[in-house]
Amino acid sequence: MMDKAAELEAKLAALKQSYIAQLDDRFESLESAFKDINQGSDFATSKDGLEQLAFHAHKLAGTAGTFGFTEMGEKGSEIEVNCDAMVNAETAPSAEDKKNLEELIAACRSLAKA
Repeated sequence: MMDKAAELEAKLAALKQSYIAQLDDRFESLESAFKDINQGSDFATSKDGLEQLAFHAHKLAGTAGTFGFTEMGEKGSEIEVNCDAMVNAETAPSAEDKKNLEELIAACRSLAKA
């Protein structure tokens, strides 16, 4: 019979594998929201995408560290903070903002594969 520590370790490993299996869906949600932002030409048409991207990035930031993806969680948090700042300022993302968000999303995907 497994001792309690080994049993807990096995359950945590199974949870981590389940989390890893769901990461592609999480990244697709980030990328879909980013596409919505990219299609917007002003704040009004970018707002929903910014809010969705912040929402999905918040979820990623909150869970990534739990499963050992600390840097990915930090990138997710950075995405969220950037989006929230634009929403609060009612500012459409500039070309530089969009490039930065795109790079952060790509970094998250890359960190998951590492």
